[in-house]
Amino acid sequence: MLMRNLSSDFVNALQNCSWWNNICADRELQPEIRDNKITVYFAGAALIRDLHFSKGKFLADIHHKYIPVSSPEDSRYVSIVAQNEGIIFNDSVQPLILGNCNRDVLVEYKWKIWYLSGDEQKTLFDIVINNNNQIIDQEIEFLLPEESSHDEINMCHYDSFLNCLALVVVKRIHDFRFKPNIKGNRSRF
Repeated sequence: MLMRNLSSDFVNALQNCSWWNNICADRELQPEIRDNKITVYFAGAALIRDLHFSKGKFLADIHHKYIPVSSPEDSRYVSIVAQNEGIIFNDSVQPLILGNCNRDVLVEYKWKIWYLSGDEQKTLFDIVINNNNQIIDQEIEFLLPEESSHDEINMCHYDSFLNCLALVVVKRIHDFRFKPNIKGNRSRF
């Protein structure tokens, strides 16, 4: 069963965190509550995955491909040295620390995610940041009856014109599920 709740300890601890306030103030970031965890999305990607509170600490994951690096000169370029044994970094390369999640740092992380995002993720982003859309949830997984794999709905939003919840799946025309199967019929999706 899918649960949407946070413990009171978790909520109380978040209220005292300036980094959390900075995340919530950023209109382009969408925190989504799961079973006592939070995932923060940007452009359909999890900037912060499964944030949870345990033993007085906040713990979470970030996919390595979304982490920008910083160099001592604060440049986009990192010096290298080529020797007979191979090429090494001349500078100390470190991940850009999220720290207080100030605007400048979040811009670097979001830029990295945007650069790696496909058209589907960018389309979702345009839907999510539209002020007319009331997003309820994103990345909703469900298991179809009698199937062992899960599928996912990209988002659920409240459609004020239709006065109902709308489930949205964004796929490009190149998605294999839109191509005919061997018998010429459309695949089931």
